Amino acid sequence: RHSSVHRRAGMLAGKRALVVGVANQRSIAWAVAEAWAAAGATVHLTCQSERFLPSVLKLSDAAWGEGHRHSVGVLDMRDDAAIERACEAASGSVGLDAVLHSVAYASADAMKGGLLATTRADFAEAHDVSAYSLVALGRAAAPFMAGDAAAVAAAAEAAGAAGGVGASGGGGGGGGGG
Repeated sequence: RHSSVHRRAGMLAGKRALVVGVANQRSIAWAVAEAWAAAGATVHLTCQSERFLPSVLKLSDAAWGEGHRHSVGVLDMRDDAAIERACEAASGSVGLDAVLHSVAYASADAMKGGLLATTRADFAEAHDVSAYSLVALGRAAAPFMAGDAAAVAAAAEAAGAAGGVGASGGGGGGGGGG
C-alpha cells in the first residue's frame, strides 16, 4: 500500500514524533502517523477528546499491536499547559524530531445553520482550536526540538473546518482532527 514508505523503512529510526489531531482511519494525521511509524519513528498520537480515544487506541493497536512503543492520549488544544505536557511526554528524555498539527474543529451547534448564522463566539472558537493552536503547539514543542527537527501543519484540515463553520448542508459537525 505505501510502497515508497516501505522502501524508506528505517529512515526515521530512533526519531520521536508527536502527531496531533487523529480522529479516525481517514485522518490526515493517522496517515502521517502510519508513514512515520513505518519509517521507524516512535509516534505519540493525540486526539481531541475522550470520545475519540477508544477508536484511536483501537487503530494504533490494530496497526502496531498491543504494547507497541507508540502512545496515545487526549489533548485539549485550548489548554496551553496541556499542550506543553503533551510535548514533554512525547519528547521523552531525548527530545522531539517531528511534530504534526492536523487539527480542525467546529462545535456541532456551529455546523447547524448557514454561514450567515455563524455566531462570533462559534467563529472564534473554531479558529482558536483549528488555527491558533498551531502557534501554541509550536511554542510548546520548540524547547524539545533540535536544529534538524521539523514541524508540519496540515493546513487543509484547518481550512476545511473554517469553511465548514455554519456552512449550508452541514457536514463534519463537531469537528475533530485531521
